[in-house]
Amino acid sequence: MHIETEEFLAIKASRHSELVWCASCRRQVQMATAEEAAQLARVNPRSIYRWADAGKVHFTETPEASLLVCLDSLVSCLAALERAPGSAER
Repeated sequence: MHIETEEFLAIKASRHSELVWCASCRRQVQMATAEEAAQLARVNPRSIYRWADAGKVHFTETPEASLLVCLDSLVSCLAALERAPGSAER
């Protein structure tokens, strides 16, 4: 038996929903706080900080020292984790 599943992720505009420059993507992207990104990814915020430190997600820091995560890179990171066999990183 073969079962195929598909997940659809709808991102509600947050207070950081304006487009912000992502130096890694080299374009304007939507950003989310580490806490918002963690909710979207269904992980704890510490995982988001670890992924940022490891270069798995793109980020920028605000003058208030908050971390803003590039949502495009978050989606790519999650897709890579899903493809990785036996990955328990989530």
